[in-house]
Amino acid sequence: MILKDSVHKKAFKIEEVNSNTILQIKNDMKNNPHLYMHSSSYSKGINVKELLKLIGVIKKKKTKKTQKPINYKQLDSLFSNSALFNDDLLIQLKIPKDYKYLFFQYCEAYQLDHNLLKTKDNLILLDALYNYSIKFLELNKLDTPTKK
Repeated sequence: MILKDSVHKKAFKIEEVNSNTILQIKNDMKNNPHLYMHSSSYSKGINVKELLKLIGVIKKKKTKKTQKPINYKQLDSLFSNSALFNDDLLIQLKIPKDYKYLFFQYCEAYQLDHNLLKTKDNLILLDALYNYSIKFLELNKLDTPTKK
């Protein structure tokens, strides 16, 4: 019997092996979680909470995104640096210069989302400021801007 030296060697791809191994371990952890737990965590009996998670009765709590409100300093900075939001806009909204900072504090109390400061949301912010200016002027018994 004669053996030939022609053995076909396959190229070894470490990325494929790593990704396959990780996938196999994740599936095994899902199918056999007791093998991957510390012995003290299941030595006291059945872990009902983990069992219910496996069945799907307990769902993960969704974290609520907390919105950051626009504060007084951001409004002041906006009206100092923007071409659209400036003192001329306040004049059009009939906010007296003496009431400018009080108006900013009034708007801060409504806790507008800070994402409105982005340039694409200028119209939404402008609409909110217009509506707040009407309420602000009525509250302070000043002349309100004419509604169109």
